[in-house]
Amino acid sequence: MSVLSKQQLITLLDQIEENIDALGVQYIAEKEKLAILVDRLIEERFHLAVLGQFKRGKSTLLNALLGDEVLPSAVLPLTAIPTYLLWAEELRVCIKYIDGRRDEEKIFSNVREMNAFLREYVTEEGNPRNKKGVACTEVYYPSPLLKRGVVLIDTPGIGSTLRHNTQVTHNILTECDAALFVISADPPVTELELEFLKLVKNKIKQLFFIINKIDYLNEQEKDSVLAFFKGILVEDVNIDNPQILCVSARRGLEAKLSKDTEKWKKSGMHHVSDNLVDFLSKEKAKAHQKAVANRGYDIISDVIMRLNINIKSLEMSLTELDKRIKAFEEKLREIKGEKSIIADMLEGDKKRTKKYLTDEADKLRLRAERQIKELICAYIEELFPAIDEGKIQGKLDDFIPTFFEKELSEMAQKFNTRVGEVLSKYQDRVDELIEAIRKTAAELFKIPYYAPSAKEIFQMRYLPYWVNKKYGATLSPIPKSLVYSLLPSRIKKAKLTKQYNEQAEILARNNVENLRWAILQNTNEAFRKFSHNLEERMEKTIEATHGAITATYNKRLAESEEITSELEKLQDARNLLSGLQEQLKKYISL
Repeated sequence: MSVLSKQQLITLLDQIEENIDALGVQYIAEKEKLAILVDRLIEERFHLAVLGQFKRGKSTLLNALLGDEVLPSAVLPLTAIPTYLLWAEELRVCIKYIDGRRDEEKIFSNVREMNAFLREYVTEEGNPRNKKGVACTEVYYPSPLLKRGVVLIDTPGIGSTLRHNTQVTHNILTECDAALFVISADPPVTELELEFLKLVKNKIKQLFFIINKIDYLNEQEKDSVLAFFKGILVEDVNIDNPQILCVSARRGLEAKLSKDTEKWKKSGMHHVSDNLVDFLSKEKAKAHQKAVANRGYDIISDVIMRLNINIKSLEMSLTELDKRIKAFEEKLREIKGEKSIIADMLEGDKKRTKKYLTDEADKLRLRAERQIKELICAYIEELFPAIDEGKIQGKLDDFIPTFFEKELSEMAQKFNTRVGEVLSKYQDRVDELIEAIRKTAAELFKIPYYAPSAKEIFQMRYLPYWVNKKYGATLSPIPKSLVYSLLPSRIKKAKLTKQYNEQAEILARNNVENLRWAILQNTNEAFRKFSHNLEERMEKTIEATHGAITATYNKRLAESEEITSELEKLQDARNLLSGLQEQLKKYISL
């Protein structure tokens, strides 16, 4: 049997869903789970970020991949705003704002209009220092590449005067499947790029490198640049066997616009588009389809197990059935007692985690205070006696977002790990309790037991803070009085320093509290969802086993004459689903 295509797998899951739906409302949860799996297959996307220093040609590369001048390129750097490129039949842009304002959407009749509109939001020229408060932009464009489920992410360029851009880019990487890192031969690579690469190499499993602007080099120069860059990646960044492609994005875009296939190949862009991106997206799709098939197999196996329980409940005598129900209920009381113990322990770990967060926030506050004070004091020393509050404010405008984005990213990662470790201790125990219920049912009714291949792993998910956080950096005006201005220089500097230090403490406290509160909300939500997930899974498993058995028992007491037809109906449904299960099993085993 050949490997099922995505569409064939969708068709098979649809058939399974239809047959489960025919069993009645008691199987609606399984039907909905299958519908969700089909939706995931249809909507599955491959996220590919394009990284690079300012003026390396990232926008041109993306435009070449899309086949048109969709994104603006600028002499000035772009703002710290990520742009997501997705497929749609119509040209459309969605602007999302930091402060929760309603999204702004606009449809365009041509690419030129869309490019001009974007320029007002994502460039430093049109939106200096992101004064418009844009969180991110989504650009919809009818590109064949995007239609295959690839989402291209244009990240802020690192290395501009806007230091905040680098941290924003770093935070985006957690949602990416792969990334293309763009450099060029002018110069081949900078120290800043190498430092950035060291930070991101462990965040992205699939990291590839593009040497752009090779049309400016002859063959000997190109070979030298390639060898130099490869050596740097291996020796300085510790990347074994780096994947490097040489392209001219400019010529690639020209080729796309003029529909010149030969020129497109000569630009090197076909390696990026036709080979690399296609390979990566297909590899992810293949793994995703297999995971979906496994989950579908678990669902259909669970349904068949329930049908077998019902069939056995109809086949045995009422006396024997009553005896087994009582044995099952005794085991359930034992399992529920263990669940209560887990809930108490979980609450204790939640309190300890929140205490740890408070301690870490206090350490961060002291660290932030010290660095802000050092920054202000150094600048006062440099400017004195002509204190310029505007210049001090400018320093803080640069420092505060960069410092706190980095700290937030590190704290969120730390708590992601910590909470994940805490909850994972309970995950196995919860799984054991759930399986104990199902195993008990299988043993009591002497039916085949199937252990799920895909555990329901709880994942700690943090909000994308780079999208929805804004950091306070504003100083209150220092009062100027006649007495103040007549003070001796030494005393005047001391008073100014004292007042600025007091404000530094306020800035540190307020910003750290914002971070602490955001992480606290996510921590509370993680524990809440875990507890809810435990309760829900227990209830559904009990209903699917004990509930089904008692329902059959009561039905037999009330309608004994209809048992034969009911039994035949269940046996037919089981046999039909078993056949579909075998088809799914063949797909999984390939």
